[in-house]
Amino acid sequence: MNFNNMNFCFNSPCEAVTALTALAVTIARGKSEDEVTLLGTYFTQLGDTLLTYAAVDTICCDDRMDQTFQ
Repeated sequence: MNFNNMNFCFNSPCEAVTALTALAVTIARGKSEDEVTLLGTYFTQLGDTLLTYAAVDTICCDDRMDQTFQ
């Protein structure tokens, strides 16, 4: 997958980590420990599911099936 033309890419890994840290702090601010834990669990599952989708799409699916979900 070529990310060079995507608008959500960062210029460096440090920039990405800084932005994600700021986002995490902003989301967590004002929430209870239980709420933050639950949100972290949701976002972890979301990330894992997106990676699974991409892996299956890349490895297992032909172009015809690819277009079904677009």
